[in-house]
Amino acid sequence: MININLLVLFTGIYITGKHLFKIKVDWLIIVLSLLFLYFSELKILDVATLILSLCSAFVSGIAIRKFPKVSTYIIFSNILLYLTGFVVFKINLFEKNQTNLMNDFILPYGYSFLMFFLVSYLIQIKRADKNLTHKPLRFLANCLFFPRLAIGPFTSYQNSCESLERPNLIFSGYCSFCFGLFKLGLSNIIHSKHLIYNIPLTLNSFNDLHALNIILLSSIYFYLNLSGYFNIVIGVSKIMGWDLPENFKFPFYSFSMADFWRSWHISLGQWFKKYFYLPVSYYLSHKIQGYKISVNQVSKLITFLTFLLIGFWHGLNAKYILWAFLNAFFVAFVDFRKISIKLSYISTFIFILVINTLFLSRDIATFIGLLSQSFRSEHFNKYNISIFLLTSILFFLLYLFEKLHTKFISDSYLNFKLLIYTFAVNSFYLIIGLILNFSDGSVIYEGY
Repeated sequence: MININLLVLFTGIYITGKHLFKIKVDWLIIVLSLLFLYFSELKILDVATLILSLCSAFVSGIAIRKFPKVSTYIIFSNILLYLTGFVVFKINLFEKNQTNLMNDFILPYGYSFLMFFLVSYLIQIKRADKNLTHKPLRFLANCLFFPRLAIGPFTSYQNSCESLERPNLIFSGYCSFCFGLFKLGLSNIIHSKHLIYNIPLTLNSFNDLHALNIILLSSIYFYLNLSGYFNIVIGVSKIMGWDLPENFKFPFYSFSMADFWRSWHISLGQWFKKYFYLPVSYYLSHKIQGYKISVNQVSKLITFLTFLLIGFWHGLNAKYILWAFLNAFFVAFVDFRKISIKLSYISTFIFILVINTLFLSRDIATFIGLLSQSFRSEHFNKYNISIFLLTSILFFLLYLFEKLHTKFISDSYLNFKLLIYTFAVNSFYLIIGLILNFSDGSVIYEGY
C-alpha cells in the first residue's frame, strides 16, 4: 500500500539533507528511494525484478551507443523482457496473492513506471539525444525517484534529468500537495459505509443507493482518488525541486473523448502517443502509399491498437479489453461538435461515466447490470434524490476548485495579496484533508 505519511517524511529528510548538510542530490535520492522501497515491504522476487530491469536498461544503453546499427533489436529485446515480467506478475504465476483495491494482481512496486521510463530512456539514446546524461548515479536517481516510483506520472528520462537542475518550487508544491490531500479526504468520505464502500463495484452491495447515484459517485471517487494522489506526488516533487507535469485537468468537462484523454492521466496518454501512436502512424503512412487505404483509416486503426495496449496494461481480462474498445470507438468515431457544442459536452460526460463504471465494476455482467438499473425509477426516493443533487453540486464545485488550483500554481507569485489568499485557501484544503483522514484508504492505480 502506498504510504503517504512516509512520502512526506522522506521529503523532509531530502530537503534537510540537500540544503542543510549539502549532501549530493543523486546519492540522497538513491538512498532515500531504497529505504522507501524497503519500507514498502517488497518481496525478494520484486527486488530482483527491479534490479534486473535497471541493469538490463543501463547495459543496453551502452550497447546502443556503441552499436547503433542493432539498436532496434536491443530495444525490442528489452521491451520483450519487460513484457514477460509484466505478464508473469499479472497472471499471478508465482502465487504472491497481492492485489490492489480493484482485486487485480499487482506488479512489483515501481515496476510499471520503470517499464515505461526505461523504454523512453533507450529510445532517446537511439535518437542520439546529445543532452542525455549517462552517468550511473544520475541514471539510478532518475529511475528510483521515490515519490514518482509507485504510479508515475510518466515522464521522459531527459525531462527527469533536467528537473534535477531546477530550483525548488516550494509554494507551488505546497498548493498541489494541499489540494491532493483535500481530494483524497473527499474520496475517503465517498468510499465509506455511507456511500461507495465496495470497490470494485458489485450489484448486491448497495442496499440504499440507486444505480444512477452509484455510477455518478464512483466516477467522482475514481477521479478524486487518482488525481488526489498525483497532486500529492507532484506537490512533494516540486518542493524537492522536480517539476513534474500536471496529470489531470478536470476531464469531466470535455467536448469529446479525445479531449477527455488530453485531460485524464495526461502523462500516460502522452507516453503512448509519443512512443507508440506517432511512430507506428509514421511507419504505416509510408507503407500504405499505393493502396486504397486512407491515412484517416490507418489513424483509427492505430487508435484501437493503442487503447488495446492501455487496456492490457490495466489487466489481462475481458473487462479491460471492452474498456479499451469503448474508449477507442468513442475517440475515433464519436464527435457531436458538428451538431451542437452543448450536445457534445453532455454526450461526452455520459460516455465518461460509462467507461468509468466499466473500469470500476467487478466484471462485465456487473457493468451491464448497473447500466440497466440506472434507468429504473424504483427506489429513487427522497434519500437518492438528495444524494443525486449533492453529487451534481460536487461535480460543479470540483470544476471550480480545479480552475482555482490552476490559477494558484501559475499566478500566485504576481502580487502579495494573491499570495496570501492562495496560502489561506490551500491551508484550508490541508486542514480538511487532515480532518477527513486522507490516508485511510488505498489508491486505485496501485500495482498497475
